[in-house]
Amino acid sequence: MNNIQELYKELIYRRKWRKIDFVFPDNGQNNLSNPNSTWSRKLFPKHLKFMELGANYRQRWLSAGNRVGKTYMAAYEVVLHLTGEYPKWWEGKRFSDPTDWWIVGQTSQTVQQILQEELLGPIGEFGSGMVPLDKIDQDSLPSASKAGVAVQGFKVKHISGGFSTVGFKSIESGLLAFTGTAKSLWVDEPVPLDIYSELLARTTTGDNTLIVTATPITGMTECIVNFCNGEFKFGEIDKYRYMHQISWDDVPHLSDDAKQNLWNSVPPYQRDARKLGLPVLGAGAVFPVSEDSYTCPPFEIPSSWKRIIGMDIGWRCTAATYLAINPDTNECYVYAEYNAGELTPNQHAVNIKAKSKSN
Repeated sequence: MNNIQELYKELIYRRKWRKIDFVFPDNGQNNLSNPNSTWSRKLFPKHLKFMELGANYRQRWLSAGNRVGKTYMAAYEVVLHLTGEYPKWWEGKRFSDPTDWWIVGQTSQTVQQILQEELLGPIGEFGSGMVPLDKIDQDSLPSASKAGVAVQGFKVKHISGGFSTVGFKSIESGLLAFTGTAKSLWVDEPVPLDIYSELLARTTTGDNTLIVTATPITGMTECIVNFCNGEFKFGEIDKYRYMHQISWDDVPHLSDDAKQNLWNSVPPYQRDARKLGLPVLGAGAVFPVSEDSYTCPPFEIPSSWKRIIGMDIGWRCTAATYLAINPDTNECYVYAEYNAGELTPNQHAVNIKAKSKSN
């Protein structure tokens, strides 16, 4: 009986202070009604693939829907690299020595409330997050931080006997906050291109890696375009970069009711981003509607339709929009566009007329 009690106490301790031991297990309860249910890793093939990709790609970007577990998964991988303790099934990147990381979020508040808590646990219960209590170097946590002030960084005991380091950063700190020495990086949600470029410079020397986890509700940002070499796509970008996707349909923990509730609760123009991880117009959209509501597949415009070209003339940029009007319905279609700079009026005229005849 005493042995059973001791085992039970050990289980309770491990569930709270060694959370990582129960992440991506061989088997699980798989019970949605039980908040403590553990899901087998075989039910998360796209999460496993993203982590495996680290063995071959220095830069990985996960463009994912909301609530698919992207932050949870990234925290798990980062902690494996911090401790050097990899499970037997691990096929991703491995570090044999202590690692130095920056964990980057949008604001100091989101860094503390999301990323810090994911790794360390709530204030007052540091060690109940993804980093095990017995792996945290308590001396690296200031007493003020333990009382509720945001943690700037901490150290983690590595299996080799040394210490890995973690530093928390927020985008609102500005570009100069991201200069420094070589680091591995986990960036949660998109960042401005200038900061991204500075972060990337931290990974170019040494055996460092970059992980980006994001739901692209702000659309095709400069950062995404840069990562994809100008054209968004999932899969390998080049031998260094990979763009991965996880959607609501790729996870077992979202019920049909939960997905429908999420779908109904977000603006139409954000649904593809929040469900599928596809970049959309986002908060800057002129009209908060889905593109499907005002676009259609290309078709041949009948010769009987009226056409008109609208122009905005300038030396650095002359733009034109081509419109066609259905005389029966008065529906107007935008079917082409023109954009060029530093040309004479005659050159623009020739180009615009030629494009009009070709459509």
